Amino acid sequence: NIKERWRGRSLGAVLSEEFNLSAAYVADASASGRLLVNRGPCSADDLLHNGDLITHTYVVEEPPISPEPILALAEGAHLLVAHKPAGLPCHPQGKYQRASLTEILKSVRLRDVAAYLHPINRLDRQTSGVVLLAKTRKAYMLLSKELTDLSTRKLYLARVRGTFPPLTASARLVSEAEAAGDFDTVEKELYSTFGDGGLARDV
Repeated sequence: NIKERWRGRSLGAVLSEEFNLSAAYVADASASGRLLVNRGPCSADDLLHNGDLITHTYVVEEPPISPEPILALAEGAHLLVAHKPAGLPCHPQGKYQRASLTEILKSVRLRDVAAYLHPINRLDRQTSGVVLLAKTRKAYMLLSKELTDLSTRKLYLARVRGTFPPLTASARLVSEAEAAGDFDTVEKELYSTFGDGGLARDV
């Protein structure tokens, strides 16, 4: 339904100013039936009136994502634990809307696109790993508080290749933080093994 400020204005002017659609696009969408007013044909010059309904049908192409499957590791009444593959955002953002962890799980796993599913911990799009997802708002509030209070700890693993100096970048950061007394009550462990296929861990 149109907004009050659109009344008495032409369809083309409203779509240009409010949605940044060009005159050429509006003309093409109108001619092809992708743009309708009150479910009927329209043109850019049509004036809009109170109660008019504008329907705009268009296709949104999202960037391709990895074919690696999303693994559901555990599920209960309030929590879903899943392994997120690299290249997939945790939640809708930017060009990724349906192609996101929460939206895919709601559609495929929960079979309810309107279901509540909120990441408790978030991983960057290019990072793979375990994501905890709350199925209720109460579960989200309780579990996110545990992360904030540090009663739950996160662990990141990275498999690396190459020869590394005795003091890695991560270790230097830890040394500098210790020297500055920046740790307070937060426990920090760091250990690394070096060489091909080495494993580094930060807690």
